Amino acid sequence: MTLARILAATTAMVFAATAAHAESIRIGASLPITGGLSVSGEKHKRGYELCTKLINEAGGILGRQVDLIVSDNRSDPATAINQYERFINVDKVDAVYGTFSSRLTFPVAAILSKYNMVHAVPSGGALRIYEQGYRNLFYFQVSAAEYTGKDVTAVIHDLIPAGEGPRALRSCLRTTSLAMRLPPACSAKRSRIRRPTKRSPISLRATSPMPASRS
Repeated sequence: MTLARILAATTAMVFAATAAHAESIRIGASLPITGGLSVSGEKHKRGYELCTKLINEAGGILGRQVDLIVSDNRSDPATAINQYERFINVDKVDAVYGTFSSRLTFPVAAILSKYNMVHAVPSGGALRIYEQGYRNLFYFQVSAAEYTGKDVTAVIHDLIPAGEGPRALRSCLRTTSLAMRLPPACSAKRSRIRRPTKRSPISLRATSPMPASRS
């Protein structure tokens, strides 16, 4: 009878420990806290911590609190790869946050795709990352790094083959392309800016007051 009670108590403790572990969602992130990318890496760390804090204050995810695990990859791609491998195979995290920079994100993308993990990329804009064909990548910036500083017309010109865009767009691209090829003299003639006509100069000198009339 005593043995049965001991076994029951042990089983209850095991289930309690399992339930406690299941109550939290563990998310791993490998960031360059030290090394050449440390300034931005520290900012991303603070951002992840704030995100976790706000989620937990709002009740967590599906009623479960979030535990954030951050490792310093020292701005080294090989270290970042190893840390994400550890997150998945040893720490058994439920999800991961992406690292900082295209330099680190490019090799990490292959590891997270291998384990079919959702890869949220905060700062990795190089097109080569997304040309690998992985379908688990989600990018959270406005545009790719190669398009930073370009206007919308230039981006569309690069992405849409000639003749396949809407008619109005093709006309816009042709006009823009023509204007870029014209020499300054031709551009000035085409702009048809009216030159000011010659008029009599306007005197800016103050006029003397009229003399008072004498009675």
